[in-house]
Formats: sequence, C-alpha cells, structure tokens
Amino acid sequence: MTITASDITDDPAEVRIRIDAGRTSRVLTWSFERNPPKRATNYAEVASVALLPYAQREGSELRIEGSVSSSLLANLEDYRDYWNNVAPDRFDRISIVPEVIDDNVDPVDETTAVLAISGGVHSTYALATSHRTIGDERSRSIVSAVFIRDFDIATNGATEVARCSAICEAYDTPLSVVSTNWHEEFAHHDFSLSFLAGIAATLRLFAPDAGQGIVAASTTYGSVERPSGSNPSSNAFLGDLRFPIRSAGFGIDRPTKLQAIESLPRPSEVRT
Repeated sequence: MTITASDITDDPAEVRIRIDAGRTSRVLTWSFERNPPKRATNYAEVASVALLPYAQREGSELRIEGSVSSSLLANLEDYRDYWNNVAPDRFDRISIVPEVIDDNVDPVDETTAVLAISGGVHSTYALATSHRTIGDERSRSIVSAVFIRDFDIATNGATEVARCSAICEAYDTPLSVVSTNWHEEFAHHDFSLSFLAGIAATLRLFAPDAGQGIVAASTTYGSVERPSGSNPSSNAFLGDLRFPIRSAGFGIDRPTKLQAIESLPRPSEVRT
C-alpha cells in the first residue's frame, strides 16, 4: 500500500492535507484560533514530517505531492532508520518519495525561532532560556510560542491556554493556539514514540517566519535509558538546514529547571 499526501491548501490559518491510503481518504488538519503563521509554508515538507511515523507503522511507502529539500529528506531517512532500529516491530523501513527534491528556498532570519509550549516546567524553561535577551549563544528571538490543542491533553486545554498566556506575557512572546487531528487520526497507536513528529510538523507551519523550531527536553542526556518520542538521538532528524529542530534542556534536570525559572530575569527586567 502507498500513502499519498496531496490537495494541500495555501491558507496558513486553516491547513488541510488530503491523505490517501489504499481505498481510504482522510484529511490532516490544523486550525489556528490565535496568531496563525503570517505566510503559507511548504506544506509538502510539513506532510513529510507529520506522516512519516504513520507510514512506518502501516508499512507503506510515503509519497508526497510537492517539493521536499534534500536535507530534510536525508534527515527523515535517518529518523526512519532510528525508529526502525529501536522498535522494528512498530516502525518499518519504508520509502519516502517526494514528487520533487528542491533546495531553492527563500532566505530566513536564523536568529528567530518558534517554540512549542505546554505551560509546564520544561517548556517554560525552554522559553526562558531561549529568549535572546537572557539566554546564551543558542538563544533566538522567539516569534511565537505554540500551544497545540487536541494533542496530549484530555480536556479542551482552557486551563493550559490561560497558563501559557500568562507565561508568554511574562516573556513578551506572542502565543499561538492551534487545534489538529494529527494525534487522533494518525498517531493514536504509537503516540508516546511519535509525538515529536506532530510537534515538529506544527512548528514547521511557521517556517517562513522563523529560522528554527525549539522543543522542550523532558529528560536529561544521562537519564535516557529507553527511547521516548522526544530524545537527543532522533529529535534533530525532524528538521533540516532550512528549518532545524533544536531541543532545549537536555543538559539539566527538572528541579534545576524550576530553580532557574525562578532566578532568571524576565525580559522587561533586563531592558536598557
């Protein structure tokens, strides 16, 4: 069987990608209710990232209508091989076949980034330390922090959105809120191992506005005993030279992150 992504929309606030698998057709959607991306992106690359774990689980060739960069294709092949090695009973070594391989892309400001936020300790630490005014050489100007509804929170996320709003206000960062059916339709069988693909695909919707995507690390380098969906080995494979995926916080544990959040100044406190 072949899985094909096609009929991709150009509306950055309401993204719809048709997925054909055998005789079955479904639509992968993202719907923004707050601060959508300013410009349309390469949705073929978004589909490639989002659907790779699904295609591996189905044991199906993944065909993408549209163009994909050679660096993203190479990284996705590494991501495929990593999970096929770690969990061969769940992730097959399938073929990834884009319609076109195209490395001609518009330049982007590499000092900017978009960040995934949940309102918890790890993503708050990632936002605090990634903020250019208080971070180190890995810091960027955060164009938006993105909260994903209908992802891994059982409720409608109202409490989490309010918490994220307060956090983003403290760090002078716009909050984007988006709903997607990615988890329900394409990852409910193996979400714990594939969830970062859904996050990376969502962040990639902002590729024309940001130079990279940042995800929060929920463990440390030294404590990774068994692979999880977010890990220092495979996370970076979900990006490319044009839009890399960087993990923030693998070098520090949760209690230290809590202390750091309390001690770090807010951007308004360091302005001159």
